Amino acid sequence: MFLLPLHLALFTGLSTPPFEHLGTKPTSTLHHIATERAAIARFSLDLLESTETHAAA
Repeated sequence: MFLLPLHLALFTGLSTPPFEHLGTKPTSTLHHIATERAAIARFSLDLLESTETHAAA
């Protein structure tokens, strides 16, 4: 089940930076959005790191 955490990490990692807000002034709402997305990305990376790979050595 290595692919599921990998897909999760890729898809959340790509959407983590709030690119749709580029050029806008920083606000508390934007800070909240970035914080929440960072938490999701952190969870995904932790899950990926904890997943064992069964690759041949």
